[in-house]
Amino acid sequence: MRIIKLQHYCQLFVVIGLGALLGGCSNSTLVETALQHKLNYQRIETTVFQLAVVTRVINKTKRTQPARVYLEGDGIPWVNNQPNTDPTGRDRLAFKLFMVDEAATAYVARPCYEQETMPQNCNQALWTSGRYGETVVTALMEAIEQVVPTGQIELVGYSGGGALAALLAHRMPRVSRLLTIAANLDHDAWSEHHGSIPLTSSLNPVDDAPAASLGELHLFGSEDTIAPAALATNYFEKHEAAIGLVEGFTHYCCWIEQWPQILDEWKTQESAAP
Repeated sequence: MRIIKLQHYCQLFVVIGLGALLGGCSNSTLVETALQHKLNYQRIETTVFQLAVVTRVINKTKRTQPARVYLEGDGIPWVNNQPNTDPTGRDRLAFKLFMVDEAATAYVARPCYEQETMPQNCNQALWTSGRYGETVVTALMEAIEQVVPTGQIELVGYSGGGALAALLAHRMPRVSRLLTIAANLDHDAWSEHHGSIPLTSSLNPVDDAPAASLGELHLFGSEDTIAPAALATNYFEKHEAAIGLVEGFTHYCCWIEQWPQILDEWKTQESAAP
């Protein structure tokens, strides 16, 4: 297991630029924000669900190989101790990271998220106890295969989307690299830590066998009380992966402001890999 530590660089010009780019995202729908920023919005049919997807046409000078796909966090699965009728979060941190990353290929929303009208085949287990279940993982896999039909893939996932990214990476041979931010890599430990209802219908990344030839980097904020790095201890005992503990960061701050620098660190790590 390799351990790295990233520093917290607070640069004013980055914050100013991102403010202009991301303004209004929290109050807009996904399609409105995508079109506002000249991104491509579509809905992709999988065997069971229709998923919202945002893609961009990448300038050849910025194109990356493998293709890079972003996955969102859990949103708002519960309200007042009851399953929410719509789990879609309004912050969309992973989508904001996708917008900052001009070399990224796609942002894929989770089943039953980003829906104007909730489909009949969406039941509350899909964003509560089964939020990382086989049904969700299969739908995301089918959507990603359509968005990136050939070539290698990099997955980036935030929070619960990091758990799903790990599950997908262990099941999709074309995924060559995995980057997670504040990920729930052992939801049994997470549920016990918070005294919350166990995710009994979900797959757990900690139980997966390590994937051969997969480069993994998992970043955690040193001040994160929602998904602290310590909860992933069992995962790192079983998987060869790099850990990044970012000083001063929480579950939400300050990933967006520092994302360009973090991507540069990730690229450097790839170049240095044996």
